[in-house]
Amino acid sequence: MLSFEAVSISLNLLMIAIVAIYANFLKWKINQVAIQIGLWVMFVLFFINTIGNLFSINEQEKLIFTPATLLLSLFSLRLALNKSKSLP
Repeated sequence: MLSFEAVSISLNLLMIAIVAIYANFLKWKINQVAIQIGLWVMFVLFFINTIGNLFSINEQEKLIFTPATLLLSLFSLRLALNKSKSLP
């Protein structure tokens, strides 16, 4: 379980870094294509998680986390579809 949580925390930190670079909060020199790919990967992961939450047998997970991951997937999609190099 500890290794699972370590992977989860690492992925979350990576996602935060991708959005921070995209929003120019972090001034790191990262290829724009890599950032776009990262945003699309975030969308796919959140969308798959939403589907998984819909089929959960735990009612709390269905009611709370399905809308949360749906919003996160829509926000990630919005960023991935944005044609400018940073947030509007």
